[in-house]
Amino acid sequence: MKHPKTFLTITYYICIILAVIAAMTGYNMAYNKGIFLESTDSLSITIYTVILWFVILTVPITLKGFSMCVKRLKKLPDDGSREHYYKIYAFVRIAILSLGLIISILGFYILQQKSLFWLAGISAIGLVISKPTLKRINADLEIDNENSNEQ
Repeated sequence: MKHPKTFLTITYYICIILAVIAAMTGYNMAYNKGIFLESTDSLSITIYTVILWFVILTVPITLKGFSMCVKRLKKLPDDGSREHYYKIYAFVRIAILSLGLIISILGFYILQQKSLFWLAGISAIGLVISKPTLKRINADLEIDNENSNEQ
């Protein structure tokens, strides 16, 4: 089985690029075109609450859930299924954290709420913690360095 680092690194940087595009789009929508919601509107309060709860709940749940899944992966035989499931779990972790980052950034510009900037920071920190490195992947999968250099 191919080592999951390449796939996860590409996924990670695509998500970072999408967050930058979301920031540019949000800035363009809010400041150049004047598209934003009033903070007293019930729709904006609902959107703000959904974003707040999504980020506050998904960041720790995603990180802890991934850790628990990796512990279960270590019990699987080393026939390529570890790498396959690790790739899926890591992809889901990066995708959920990126989604929180992107909606927080867009919400910051559209709703004009400063706390959404801090929520975007929380999601970004979770995403930085989740950055796939060769050392971390090898430690999670319990692969020795000699085998990973051959692949």
